[in-house]
Amino acid sequence: AARWRPAALVARGAATLLADDGKDGVAVLREALRLDPDGADAKTTLKAALRCSKRRAKAKQLATARDFAGARSEYAALLDEDLAPGGPSSGGLFPALGVLAAASPLAARCRAERGQCSLRVGDAEAA
Repeated sequence: AARWRPAALVARGAATLLADDGKDGVAVLREALRLDPDGADAKTTLKAALRCSKRRAKAKQLATARDFAGARSEYAALLDEDLAPGGPSSGGLFPALGVLAAASPLAARCRAERGQCSLRVGDAEAA
């Protein structure tokens, strides 16, 4: 049973990340990697999770600094590249959950935040 634990943690970490709880998701993925340092799924998923978290943090930082155009483009990159169905990271987040990435609470929150940035730059059509 112990050999299946890292795989379960990878699935749990990816699901937690997609549920918009990035810090806990990354912590679970790090635990999976600690238990199985050679596990390709854990490495790939952790890398994708860190990339998503980093992009979202950068977008939030830009919005806080009132660079709404820059934040909008970061959110667009996150949605189009990392959370799009079939995107490079959506399969990397976990093959079974990759198709759920575009419909996840994380993607919904990022779309809403991108819309807010679009409104702030005066582009109501894009919002």
